[in-house]
Amino acid sequence: MEVKRLYDVVSGAPVVEIFSLMVQTVVDAQRSVYWLLFLVNLFIGFFVRYLSKFFLGFCLMLDSLSVDFLSTLYFAIISNYITYSCFF
Repeated sequence: MEVKRLYDVVSGAPVVEIFSLMVQTVVDAQRSVYWLLFLVNLFIGFFVRYLSKFFLGFCLMLDSLSVDFLSTLYFAIISNYITYSCFF
């Protein structure tokens, strides 16, 4: 079906059909980006809720990262979580 639509567009279909195909392609791309953002949102939410305390405690225990870097990283994770949550 998709091959026939592309063939019709190439073989001289009206401009409305070409515009419709372009809009449908953009809508499909937006839908896939929204799904990707949704999955990232779920991962960040899981990370913030369940793994952040373990991660911060583990890094402080190893003393491999400074506290300033950890607080900056934690703030970045929370701000990204809030930013992605605004999309949904």
